[in-house]
Amino acid sequence: MTSRIRTENGKTWIEVTYDPQKLDWNDCIAAALAAYGVRREQLTVILAKPGRAAGNNNNQMGIW
Repeated sequence: MTSRIRTENGKTWIEVTYDPQKLDWNDCIAAALAAYGVRREQLTVILAKPGRAAGNNNNQMGIW
């Protein structure tokens, strides 16, 4: 899992890329929030997208 936090036009974003074979969507969001020490209500947008695992061509993105 990789994540980054950024501010754009006054909105705070966390972007997370994760391996869906190791973590589910909720786990990666919880881990990213804990890594930055923020609560969900402090953010405007969280983007979570599955990474490309071997043989996985999934480009779907979840927005929370």
